[in-house]
Amino acid sequence: MRRHSFSLIRVPFAVLLILVSSTLAAQTKTGSTQPQFKGILEPVSFTEDIDFKDVFFVNVDVGWVAGEKGTLLRTIDGGKTWEAQLGGDPEAKADMVKSLYFLDERRGWAIQGEGVNTYKTLHTRDGESWEEIGSLPHGARSMVFTSPEVGFVVGNPSMSVTGGGIIFRTTDGGKNWKEIYACQAKVSMGGLNQNIDCTFGQVQFPTPQVGYAMAYRGCTACGPPPLIAKTTDGGDTWTMMIGPGVLEQDEVSGIYFLDELNGFARLASKKLHVTSDGGQTWKGVVASPGADIRFADPSVGWGIELGWSDFRLAYTTDGGKRWTSRETKLPAVTRAFSMPRRDRAFVVGDHGMVFRYSVVPASQALAPNDKALPAMPGFDSPLDEQVTQLEKAIEQVASELSAAPDTIAGASAGGDAAATAADSAAAASEPFDAPLPAASPYTNNCCKKSFSRLELILGAMSQSLPEFIGKYKNLNLLLAAIRMGAELPGEYRAVKGGLKSFRRAQDKETAQAALAGVSAALSAFKATTAVSMQQQLPPPPSGDMDAAAAAPNAATSVSPVAPAPVQNVAADAGSAAKSAVKDSTKGSGKDGLKDAAEKAKKGLGSLLRKKKP
Repeated sequence: MRRHSFSLIRVPFAVLLILVSSTLAAQTKTGSTQPQFKGILEPVSFTEDIDFKDVFFVNVDVGWVAGEKGTLLRTIDGGKTWEAQLGGDPEAKADMVKSLYFLDERRGWAIQGEGVNTYKTLHTRDGESWEEIGSLPHGARSMVFTSPEVGFVVGNPSMSVTGGGIIFRTTDGGKNWKEIYACQAKVSMGGLNQNIDCTFGQVQFPTPQVGYAMAYRGCTACGPPPLIAKTTDGGDTWTMMIGPGVLEQDEVSGIYFLDELNGFARLASKKLHVTSDGGQTWKGVVASPGADIRFADPSVGWGIELGWSDFRLAYTTDGGKRWTSRETKLPAVTRAFSMPRRDRAFVVGDHGMVFRYSVVPASQALAPNDKALPAMPGFDSPLDEQVTQLEKAIEQVASELSAAPDTIAGASAGGDAAATAADSAAAASEPFDAPLPAASPYTNNCCKKSFSRLELILGAMSQSLPEFIGKYKNLNLLLAAIRMGAELPGEYRAVKGGLKSFRRAQDKETAQAALAGVSAALSAFKATTAVSMQQQLPPPPSGDMDAAAAAPNAATSVSPVAPAPVQNVAADAGSAAKSAVKDSTKGSGKDGLKDAAEKAKKGLGSLLRKKKP
């Protein structure tokens, strides 16, 4: 099984067996007996003749399209039906809506305006209703937000100036915008030192602190130099960099960054370059995807050439190392696309065109207007199977614990509170695969056999977790990516911290409380992985996480192996579970534990959020 370099550590043989068995199980599911799949583009178009300019899906079912005639539509069933939240009338005179950006399925922004008219900021707080909350710079476009309060847009302060030559920032959710950086560069070309005025195109923030903006000469076909602006302090200051290619010949036409260091730049010559050091150095890739590059996760991405009715798709399934091209004919010009998950995308264009990409069995017949495309790979992480194994192991431990006596000779009543607190604090900084403490006389006597199996599964999860985050992190929603990178390691450590408390328990009641805390933490872990892979909707927005994302000194990234501080979460969960266990003494085995875990779980989510920096 392929691992990143950071997970190449010494693994106990028993843990390796579980990793291998999980991998073999995944391979069996996708082996020769599994039906072959294909990708299809099928029409889910709007019923009215309105040209669409933008699309944004927050998950495979919920998304918006925007365009001419003041139109903004939403679907909650993957495009089967469309609801006009604004406009929708092809005879209306309202200004165009464009530049959609969402943090989640509730909070989003859009720009309304075109030509010499006033540009407005539109905002929804519930995904249902929209309001005009402020005015925007002339020619505003490329809107992005890094938190509910902080956002960026390019434009100009005066209608007499064309092109998006200035980056503006808001710190009040889009009500007011302040000029922060003008597009200018001093370069030496052809033996001359030149001061160049330029225009910004795409703006992207892979983290709340690190952002990139594509820049080019402010006129049609002006050509070189290739320029990219960068900020590392949340937009306070920007630096203009020379991008890839030949200084006197090339111009950047598209950018996309997987994280703060790894990204792509596509040149006007259609050549693709990649960087792994934040744009300091670049190297060419044998590929020529379209200028609009987007990744669903760090492995699977598309590059499309917009403005053509020929749908020219280039795709990668290995993080951009190799690209494959495919072309098909669509009934109208393509204007934008959104890729919420590797197996789902939406392409929009003129005349109300919306085509949905899905992965279906190869045996499924194409409808008259369907288009055949390659199937993107499925999710093959062993983590799901390991979580299921861990749940069963916990049930077995709970069953053994229910039959155990309340105390045993030689064991003191209660738990070692000091040791439990120390274990919880240590969990915030120790490696994923750090060993659990020695069992107390009580837990060693009651549950030694089944706990050994539980430890092996936990060790296997410690190997799978970093790879899962590195491979499947949601790149469609910034806050979802932050939560995945921060919460999964924290929730794993909460599981492990609960097991530490269980190992130290000196009596039945303390052991049951610790095990209930483990079940609650595992439930939270499982829910986060489901949200990350868009198997379910995320929970309502957390103010704590949003505030952390907006903080000026917030971390620029979340390392897949860096510990997320969750000090005392396991201890707190165990304390909460202890009282719950007292209330569920009528149950026994896994039923009693389940009742306690459900009660403990309600408090665990808020505990995890409060304990994070």
